[in-house]
Amino acid sequence: MKVEIRCPICSTTENIEISKNELEKIQRGLLAINIPKSVVCEHNFVAYIDSNFHVRNYCTTDFEILVPEDQSEIQTPDIPINKMDPLLLKINLPPSILSYILRGIFSKHKIIIISDKEFLIPHLTHFFKYIMENSFEMDLSIILEQDYINSSKNYEEALIFYGNKIITNESSDKILGDISIEEAIVEKFLSEKDLQTGLIILKNEIKKAHHISEILIDIIKDSETKKKKMNPEEAIRMLEEGHNIKISSEYLEFLYIIIENYFGIEVPKKIKKVFQLYLGISYF
Repeated sequence: MKVEIRCPICSTTENIEISKNELEKIQRGLLAINIPKSVVCEHNFVAYIDSNFHVRNYCTTDFEILVPEDQSEIQTPDIPINKMDPLLLKINLPPSILSYILRGIFSKHKIIIISDKEFLIPHLTHFFKYIMENSFEMDLSIILEQDYINSSKNYEEALIFYGNKIITNESSDKILGDISIEEAIVEKFLSEKDLQTGLIILKNEIKKAHHISEILIDIIKDSETKKKKMNPEEAIRMLEEGHNIKISSEYLEFLYIIIENYFGIEVPKKIKKVFQLYLGISYF
């Protein structure tokens, strides 16, 4: 079966042959296909293909932790689908609220989610535990409304979510700025009709953010050690040339938030100042 594959790095396209036998094994979830160098272009990457022969997502091999090295189906039994009702999650996690929760986690902020439905708590708990597995550690609790009322003083430093409301404090106000990148990540998840596919894509995007942040930290530290001149355009160029990662200036500023708030590393002012948009290709 011929499937059109597009490189997520340079956008080169090529129709490649995918074994029907492999695709027929998929009833739910995705097949991870490793695309070696020279098959489509000079880059090595992974394509996620569903049972309808549609490419649902891509990732570069910098994120191989997400997929097996050979052509095989992504194993999804570890996804606790029976504990995460998709309809419940979508009804009770408005896109804007989920985006702000991600910002809180990316900023290493204590998060409290108040629920008036006790049966919903395990669904939310398994959801956040799964999507943050092997990437961001989180300080997140989901409690009943009455429990919050009885001990609200214990949560004065937390970023609190209750329905469509966000209860902030002085420290959390500082991190709740533009969340356009988080919104784009959430949109990828919510636009998928199949929960397993959506979860894989959401988890993949979160791991990308964590991994690229670590790479950027190394770039920043190396430039300071060698006393190299560094600015936003140079940081983006080094990610592209050294790691085959293309991002926009908006995504770069998103990474700054993670680096400073989650990893606790100050980004030099000369690198943070973005006076004009860099015309790169965003993940979004």
